[in-house]
Amino acid sequence: MTIKVLHTESSPGWGGQENRILNECIGIQKLGAKVYILCQPDSILAQKAQDVGIEVFMHPMRKSYDIKAIYYTARLIHKLNIDVVNTHSGKDTYIAGFARKLSKKHPLIVRTRHLALPITSTFSYKYLSDIIVTVSEYVRNYLISRGIKPEKVFTVPTGIDIEKFNPDKVKASLREKLGLSKNTPLIGTVAVLRKKKGHHILLEAIPEVLREIPEAIFVFVGDGPQRKNIEEKIKQYGLSKNVIMLGHRNVLCSLSPGFTLSGE
Repeated sequence: MTIKVLHTESSPGWGGQENRILNECIGIQKLGAKVYILCQPDSILAQKAQDVGIEVFMHPMRKSYDIKAIYYTARLIHKLNIDVVNTHSGKDTYIAGFARKLSKKHPLIVRTRHLALPITSTFSYKYLSDIIVTVSEYVRNYLISRGIKPEKVFTVPTGIDIEKFNPDKVKASLREKLGLSKNTPLIGTVAVLRKKKGHHILLEAIPEVLREIPEAIFVFVGDGPQRKNIEEKIKQYGLSKNVIMLGHRNVLCSLSPGFTLSGE
């Protein structure tokens, strides 16, 4: 019997969370499951999923109690005969949870918590999800501290395609592209440029590092709403010669082998 899995995502943007969803869908489908994605119209995830042959359904998810979205999801669950719904954000977890109550089909609901941030409510975790998956033990322990039953929460770290990120297969490293010698300390961070990612904290620490290692180079890979603020901080601290902004990169496997130290 083929297991049918519906992933839901109410976030329209693209970041580590959406990238994990896509990679998990690809991996699960390779294992023999039938995978579908329900997401916002014109979301980046929809486009990328369609590009790799995953069947995508799009419907507006404006709020957690979006009646139209709840009924649409309930019909979709029944129509596709879904066995498992894997939700990923707040809105779609509520929508899928209430949709299951309306649908003739009652699939297992797995709620993946990607973020290490405080939650505003435990309702969807306690009453709308059967299983909760966290990306780290830190997040798992936090949810347990908020009253979620430990036996309900499992940690599944984000996987890495070791063939794709194989340094032996990289033709040209980032060092070569930047014209740096192999002895130059190169520190990289790969993340969406959001405040919670902590780029501003790293920028405050860089002058201290440069006092000890003046030749060190820092590379920021990624784009996002904090880009302008980060660029202004770089100028303010006089770090233009030591900090390189690479912007968004679709192919990261050719970048990481060049780093002396990297973080996400």
